Amino acid sequence: MTRRKFTRRKLIAQGKKRLESGKKSGKYLETAKIAAEKLVKDFREHHDIVLEYNMDDVRILDRELERNYENNTLTSEEIVSMGYYLGEILRRNVGGEYEFREEQSVVVLKCLEIAAFPILKIKKALEEKRKGALEAYVFLFARKVSDKKAKKASE
Repeated sequence: MTRRKFTRRKLIAQGKKRLESGKKSGKYLETAKIAAEKLVKDFREHHDIVLEYNMDDVRILDRELERNYENNTLTSEEIVSMGYYLGEILRRNVGGEYEFREEQSVVVLKCLEIAAFPILKIKKALEEKRKGALEAYVFLFARKVSDKKAKKASE
């Protein structure tokens, strides 16, 4: 039974299996943490870089994507792990909860009704080949959340 649960989480992480429609899930948070930790371990072992879930780590992700703009050697599992790591940076520093949107078949991090799509953003950054794409995305998300918090506080 344990093997079955692990396989289900792995399939969800890879986008091959869906969560229940529109449900927030603590299990999904666990999947995100596992995938993000895998990236942390890989960066430590292969690049001798220590990732600490802080906002500055976004630049490291941007550089890794930029290295792969011409000849992408990243596997789909690595891309998903990068997406979860980006999501974990946002969740830990800005806030929010994961959910799965079935109509779009996508993982979302929502904070005060503002949605971030970390895995999709990694994929899109690879396609667009725009320098600093993740840093701009993170800044925009954090700013929107901050503005929403300020608006709620003033009401």
